[in-house]
Amino acid sequence: MREPIMTLSTTSSRISHAANGATTSFAFAFKIWAASNLKVYLRNNTTLVDSLQTLGSDYSVDTVSYPNTGNVVFGAAPASGQTVVIVRDMPLTQDLDLIASGAFAAENVEVQLDKLAAEIQTLRELIARGPRFAVGTAIADLDLPEPRSAVSNQLLGVTAAGDGFEYKVPVNLSLQTVSSYIGTLLDDPDAATARATLGIGSSVDLNLLTTDATGGAHADFVPFVDASESNASNKVSVPNFFSVAITGSADTTPALASDYEFMARKLSDGTLHKPLLSEVGIGKHTIWVPAGSMTARTSNGAASGTIETSTNKVMVRSLDFDASAAEYAQFQIQMPKGWNEGTMTALFVWSHASTATNFGVVWGIQAVALSDDDAIDVAFGTAQTVTDTGGTTNDIYRSNETGAVTIAGTPAENDVVVFQVYRDATNGSDTLAIDARLHGVALFYTTNANTDN
Repeated sequence: MREPIMTLSTTSSRISHAANGATTSFAFAFKIWAASNLKVYLRNNTTLVDSLQTLGSDYSVDTVSYPNTGNVVFGAAPASGQTVVIVRDMPLTQDLDLIASGAFAAENVEVQLDKLAAEIQTLRELIARGPRFAVGTAIADLDLPEPRSAVSNQLLGVTAAGDGFEYKVPVNLSLQTVSSYIGTLLDDPDAATARATLGIGSSVDLNLLTTDATGGAHADFVPFVDASESNASNKVSVPNFFSVAITGSADTTPALASDYEFMARKLSDGTLHKPLLSEVGIGKHTIWVPAGSMTARTSNGAASGTIETSTNKVMVRSLDFDASAAEYAQFQIQMPKGWNEGTMTALFVWSHASTATNFGVVWGIQAVALSDDDAIDVAFGTAQTVTDTGGTTNDIYRSNETGAVTIAGTPAENDVVVFQVYRDATNGSDTLAIDARLHGVALFYTTNANTDN
């Protein structure tokens, strides 16, 4: 006996696959007679919107032959967060024409029966997705009222007799009759009175509040219990909360800044930190030393100069350093107690008179620290130099900072530091053929305390 050419071994008419952004081929295990027997949807798992895909442009059907199972193959892999839904959608037609006097074509009849079963499975799948009454109900042939403009914005509800559906106008709550007890609640002027009517406490149960890991927004509210209102629950904006907290705090001038902390926010990641008050202001600081407060050395000292600009009569006192030989000037500073006794840097502010070419100047600085009862006649530390370039008569120039200047001696708190500045005229980079006029020096030092206590 010859085996039948096919049967339907499954009742399934629908299958779903989770997309992952990489897979393009999705199998279906129910037989179809043509690629058009399928409808393929992509469902957005967040919005639950189903998008019908187009055969030929969005996907193709891969089968060995028809009728058969196979695969739906997408041109581009559906993204993660989507579901591929494949549904068999048979045409509800019958295309077998039997000849009355002809031979009985069993295979043709079997094919038509299989297609008929597939059509029934398609209808069953559609019906299964629709709402229906429970199996034990006695209600049948129930009609739904037809939508129309006259009943727009109305709700579908059960009739008064409980035997059908009808449209109902939404209730106007302001016109409803309530019990006397609810009436006493609705006319309560505030939350505290309403809580008393309901007989519930006034404390806030934080476990009932929604957690917001972002910390909320600037103008958000925080709950608190108000002791002045018999422990009533209230809320306040975050800025006002902190403002009131600061206003009510003790007004204290710290004797020791290391005894106090304050809250600070790190800009890069928004995290909170608690620096000590004593750390505020610690870092790099500047001391300006004008040329007029410097002393030219007795030997090889720079000459004092005075400049008056021609138009606006701006006066500048300078020390003028020769172009052919190194000349020197010095100044002394008792360093702040907060100085960390470390290295320093310097930059030079200067100008020059009229000259045609070659504007390079090499400035140098060195220093030594003098503590109590130290000898004055001691050697300076290693010099650091910086090269700068002028070019315009009576313009002011600021050099770059020197490298780190190591202070000779043994620097300690409150030391007097003697600085010596000079023009390294014999340096090959020093090309200015006239005097270089020094207006002053900016010193940069680092502190490790913000007061001199």
